This record gives sequence, structure tokens and C-alpha cells, in this order.
Amino acid sequence: RSTPLYSSAASDVYKRQLLTSPPGRVRPKTTAKVGKDLSALILGPVANDLRGKRLLIVGDGILQYIPFTTLPELNITPGANTSQPGEFAPHMQPLLVDHEVINLISASAMVEQRQKQKTRPTPDLELAIFADPVFSFDDPRAKPLAPAANPIAKNLPKLLQNIEPIYTPLPGSQEELKQISEFMPPNRRSEFLGFAANYETAISKLKPHRIVHFASHGFFNVRSPERSGVVLSAIRPDGSIQRSTITPADTLDMDLSATDLVVLSGCRTALSGKLIREGLTGLTGGLMSAGAERVVASLWSVSDEATQKLMTAFYRNIYQEKLSPAQALRSAQLALWQDQRWQTPYNWAAFAAFGEWK
Repeated sequence: RSTPLYSSAASDVYKRQLLTSPPGRVRPKTTAKVGKDLSALILGPVANDLRGKRLLIVGDGILQYIPFTTLPELNITPGANTSQPGEFAPHMQPLLVDHEVINLISASAMVEQRQKQKTRPTPDLELAIFADPVFSFDDPRAKPLAPAANPIAKNLPKLLQNIEPIYTPLPGSQEELKQISEFMPPNRRSEFLGFAANYETAISKLKPHRIVHFASHGFFNVRSPERSGVVLSAIRPDGSIQRSTITPADTLDMDLSATDLVVLSGCRTALSGKLIREGLTGLTGGLMSAGAERVVASLWSVSDEATQKLMTAFYRNIYQEKLSPAQALRSAQLALWQDQRWQTPYNWAAFAAFGEWK
């Protein structure tokens, strides 16, 4: 159960941060020790029963925030031959190496989802990608449209003051889009870049695609979790302002009944609105309620470069290696773990697979 993790709050927060934030990159031995402690606390009672098995996690309370793939295997024999432990975890290896780790909203939700599989419609296209939205008038693409120069926007000063948080452009997501798009011919994919990566298209004008990928900023509002979300273009091509954030409530208006997978390639997109028993709220739960069979989302603020590498490998595994999304994610994460440049959990373990694993 999750109760013990609430004791000594400052210490527990520090332990999680070592696994999920940049300090872990420069404190490999401490990070490995923290991982071992968490593994013993959470998995100790069942460690001997896990060997060689797929792990299905229904996170209870704060356990929703733990990256299970990073927890060290407790029953590894000291000195055993691991894949490539390197500096991060000598004589230890994470659960990722021998286990496929899947997160579920609940067991009952999984049963209901599988009952709907037989009647799922066939998607029109294979892949839709939203990337590099225009967040503010500071963006070079939007500066000529700023209120001072644009008659449509100049009468909106109060609205401009209340525009959603200003985010920096994500030109790296254009490279992410380029690399992912290479795996799919143009007639089978849809690309929404810049102004086109907008809320209206994502919510109500998106044709059915098998996979929908968002490469943008994500954020988690601690005080008002229902206002968390993924940020798309806040400005239209004519300089007027539009709604830009997809919140958990907005997913109720999405039709993902033909969608096998939604990928939220942004920061903290898997965090739930509330810590509740046997279930996830937030974007993940909302997208699956809208019909998506699977969601890949992040548990913490991610490195732009590491994410680009991970996502490229992830889609290569899906389209060239013909792996399931869960297998593809695990294989991509293993590749980064085996590279000393990206070996700490902060770089490779942020993304988790939710939902159907087949």
C-alpha cells in the first residue's frame, strides 16, 4: 500500500526527485541507493514472484507517481551478468530489463475496454502529429501579428494579459515530427505544425487516426489540477487569440473511438488531478474514456533532447520492428539505459505506458 510513502515527507520527496529530476544525473550512487530503498518498500513482499512476468500496475494514491520501470530488481544475484549496468547501478538492474511494465486505470476499466474492441471503427489514417505550436507573440512567427501592428488583435489588451502561461517555442519538436514522419508515407499521416497545431483541430476536427501524437508543452497545476493539460497554439494566423490548452474536461469532447494510441510527448502529462484509489484522473484517464486504447505519457519534466531520441526509437520499434506500443517503449528505454550518456532514470524513464498491452 502507499501509506508508508507519506511518512517523513521531505525525505520521500527528495527520494522521488533523485529518480525523476536532473540531480540524479550527477549523483548516480545516491540515486541507485534511493531506487533500491523504494523497491524494497514497494516490491519487497512480492519480489520472488515477479521473475519473468509482465507487471500490470494499478497505482494506489501516491504510487501513481512512482516510475516502476526504474526500481531495481531485488532478486538479482550479486555479480550476475546484467545488460549494461554501467556507472548508474553496479550489480543492480531496473525492472525494465526483464519486465514489461504496464499501468492500468483499473482492472474493471480494462475489461470494459476489451469488450469494446470488437466494435471499434477502422481509422481513416495512420498517424496524426501536433508539433511546435505558436504560444505567444514573442514567437518570430507571430511577431508580425502582434497587437501593435495588427488591427484584429490591437483591441484585445485585457485578453492578452490573461493569455495562458507563456511558453518558449519548441523547434526541437519539429525535428521530432520530421523523424517520426519518415516511418509513414504522406498519404497515411497528418501533420499539424505551428498555427495548425491548435485546440479546435485536436478536439473536434481531427479525422480518425490510429495514433495521435502531441509534441508540445505539458503542465500540471498543483492547486487546480483540472486546469492542467497540454498546450497548443494560442494565436491564430490572423493574430487573434484562441483557447490553447487541452484539459482533462476537454477530452470529453474528443472522439478517439478508432484510436489505438495517444502519445503525450510533453512534461508531466501523466500526473493525475487527484490521488485516488484504483484509478487515474487527468489527461490519461480522460483520453482513455474518450476511446483511446493506450496512452503514453510522462511522469515528470522531460529533457527535450532525450525525449526526441526516445520517441524516434519508439516509433521505429512500432513501424519497422512491428512491436506493440508497450514493447516499443520498453525497447526504446532500454536503448537509452544502455547508453551511459542517458543512463540515469531522469533521461529515459519519464514516459509510461497506460492501458492495453497487446
